[in-house]
Amino acid sequence: MVAAVSVLSAFCLGLILYCLRLRATVKELGLNRKLKRNETTFTDSQMMNVAHQAGVAELNEGILKNIYHILNTINVSSSVVSEKVDRMETKSLGKLMRLVKEHENDLANFFEKDERGKKVPGALLQYAEYFGNAYESLVNEIQELTSMIQKLNQIVKAQQAYANVESRLDKVELASLVRDAVAMESRLLDEHRIDVQFELDNEARIKAPKIKLLQVIVTLIRNGCETMVMHNPAGPWVMSAKVSMSSDKVTLQVGDARALEHAEVVNPLASPSDSTTLTRRHFSLYYCANAIQEMHGAFLIFCEAPGHGALMRLEFPNAHAE
Repeated sequence: MVAAVSVLSAFCLGLILYCLRLRATVKELGLNRKLKRNETTFTDSQMMNVAHQAGVAELNEGILKNIYHILNTINVSSSVVSEKVDRMETKSLGKLMRLVKEHENDLANFFEKDERGKKVPGALLQYAEYFGNAYESLVNEIQELTSMIQKLNQIVKAQQAYANVESRLDKVELASLVRDAVAMESRLLDEHRIDVQFELDNEARIKAPKIKLLQVIVTLIRNGCETMVMHNPAGPWVMSAKVSMSSDKVTLQVGDARALEHAEVVNPLASPSDSTTLTRRHFSLYYCANAIQEMHGAFLIFCEAPGHGALMRLEFPNAHAE
């Protein structure tokens, strides 16, 4: 089992490195905002193509990192279980039980008068404690192992659900898509100890290409994580994932809800270049903004500031109203 997990881990690491090289190549093709300042012009279609490639590479890289991280955890847990079983002291217990067996016809006299027999009850009590602790420790490791396998299954199932989805308009259940995106980014959220607070209207539907919208939501989750940790390093970190619906529109909010109170609000497509949110992550958010615009939606960013991260708000026409 350990060997198989190690092989899978190595395979995932290779795929991650491939995605990193792919993303680096994409950046070389144009993901440098200084080109815009130097009057090198990209057409909207070129910018979208480059950003789309970056988005796909980033999404795949994130999924593979999640899988690789979980496989490593499974590998460690299985090794710990194996080592604990190997170290369990069973030989002495076997000797003790053979000694008792030798005196099975005269146990009362053996326990009462033989110095070795007098020590047997105490020794058995010690063994009971020892094996009780060992059992508890192994159960904890196995539960951790089971949890990691379940999480791995969630990520793989979420990815498989969108692997062969064509770029066509579907009536999308937004709440379900948000849950899948969070599952795909579980490694990043766990790594930074960020809790996700869901407030999802399960009836909300929009018309959108599923895979493209999934890429957008994953990107927003990553941006939210980055800004929360950067601007509130002491924590606690709680990411809001809210889907709400009115008669004519559906709204999705992802990020730090505290940004709603006193943050600068910017439009990613018409934002000044000194926006802190956009300077570092211009192209990923540019891709998101254009993708949302193609879906006839609106995209606003409540910028990060000292003490809180950014919050991204998307608004779409309500598919129920059409």
